[in-house]
Amino acid sequence: MKKMLCTAILAASVTLCGCQNQPGAPAASGTPDSPATSAASTTTPEPEAATATATPATEAELPFDLKAKAPDAKPGQFVFVPMASSVEKLMNGTETRFSDMRPRELVKTGEETSTIKDREEYEVPNALIIPTDPEANVAVGDIVLANPQYSSWEVAMVTDAADPTAPSVHFFKPVYSGQSPEGDKFSGQLEAGKFKVLNEELEPGTRALYPDGEEQGYGQVIHVSGDQALVTKFGGDLAVFSTGELKPIPVKPSLKEGDQVMAPFAKGMDAATVTKVDDQIGRIWVTFEGRESQGPSVFCYGQVLPAQ
Repeated sequence: MKKMLCTAILAASVTLCGCQNQPGAPAASGTPDSPATSAASTTTPEPEAATATATPATEAELPFDLKAKAPDAKPGQFVFVPMASSVEKLMNGTETRFSDMRPRELVKTGEETSTIKDREEYEVPNALIIPTDPEANVAVGDIVLANPQYSSWEVAMVTDAADPTAPSVHFFKPVYSGQSPEGDKFSGQLEAGKFKVLNEELEPGTRALYPDGEEQGYGQVIHVSGDQALVTKFGGDLAVFSTGELKPIPVKPSLKEGDQVMAPFAKGMDAATVTKVDDQIGRIWVTFEGRESQGPSVFCYGQVLPAQ
């Protein structure tokens, strides 16, 4: 069922001298300033001339159809949500994808949307809210959903758990030609209460293959409700699939050199052979069948599907 979200905007009071602008929310909230209205009377006004009128309610429709309950989180807890301006574009229909998923403070939950604080408060559809684990204690080798500094969310592997509530991790950022995945740019330390431990397939943040015509696309799970899953498809668009239509990718596969796998290629996956595994940082090197001369490509745990 499509979510219909209504907001009522009160017009400013009409006076003989016009009306006064109401301050809009700061740019960080993603909410544009409300336009002021003005009117000047050309006749002798009645004593009751200054009145307030309500403009018709505006309706917005999300680009996906998924019934989502209120998140299992308490006020003050951090949850992964898109930035305010991205949510606004989703709700007014100008975008079909979101951006900048980071941990932000939950103010209160609601039946269809919940209130988030990021300098200013804004509403987010419950299907786009992923609670963190506020009391998580992790060990080396655990897989977590976290937030690199100044960047959107990433899956990561714990590399140092001297402080199990604020561990050091290796982020599963993409590796491009000439990069070394052991470099400092992939490392970071997490803040307590701002990450989520990943254990099972089809958890928010994990990867899965979805039906795409006669082929399969490579996407990321955002929310699961019953037998339906909200997925970010290749390219970023949001879509809902039955969980039975998805092929989940293991969070932490057991692989070794020579194993046959499927690895991300273009919008889906292609057959490849494992050439190296680094269990200390959760990285997997593969060569694609028929393209061995191109050399190895580097992926991560949670991105490679063992041959079945």
